[in-house]
Amino acid sequence: MGTQRNVATVVPQGENVMTTKKKSVRKSRAKKSSNGAAKRPVAVLKKTEGVIATIVKTISRDQGASKNEILTILTKAFPDRLPEQMRATVGVQLSRHSTSKKDDEKRGRVYFRRGRK
Repeated sequence: MGTQRNVATVVPQGENVMTTKKKSVRKSRAKKSSNGAAKRPVAVLKKTEGVIATIVKTISRDQGASKNEILTILTKAFPDRLPEQMRATVGVQLSRHSTSKKDDEKRGRVYFRRGRK
């Protein structure tokens, strides 16, 4: 029986307890969202397109692109990355993003992305 205590609750005069809680919640939310730069996603801060966006942009052209053409564009755009890794990325992403393909004698298999933005 010695574990129970009588604790008096202090209620602000002239205000309801519920409104006091709501005001404090609003203030804490305003403090958290005031620093917009820290909450910005990393993608917004990027200055250049990524590898996958470059692949999609390349196959979205009217003439399409072959794997070798895409790899050439990627090695120029991203010289710090290994070409072998980008070749693997090209192979995977072409199967996901290309809508059609055709075989060309000079260029090899050409991939297209038609009808999508």
